[in-house]
Amino acid sequence: MNALRWFLLIVTALGLAGFLGLVVLGEGFRRSFGASGNGALKITVPALVMLLLLLSLLLPGHRWIGNCAAIAALVVACGSVWVMRESSFVGLTGILYVAAWFAFYWMSAHARSGSPTP
Repeated sequence: MNALRWFLLIVTALGLAGFLGLVVLGEGFRRSFGASGNGALKITVPALVMLLLLLSLLLPGHRWIGNCAAIAALVVACGSVWVMRESSFVGLTGILYVAAWFAFYWMSAHARSGSPTP
């Protein structure tokens, strides 16, 4: 479980850093062509979801953070299925990430409750 947690921590942190880097570079690139910038909702919601998932991995003992992150992960899974219509690689990557996160969530929930994991 610890290896999965560290793997997800690294992937999520790199994804968040990459997303924020692309937002900064992309906004400057869009403005150089005279295009309007992206809306605040397009930038803040994905960043907040990644922060919530990262927080649930950093603090696995807090049940309410994990439960809020599980709801966010379900939204990410639905979004990944929707994105799969356009790009199967990006959609499948999101689904695989969410599957790995839910495996961690399930293992950490069973570790907290004291019940044995199969």
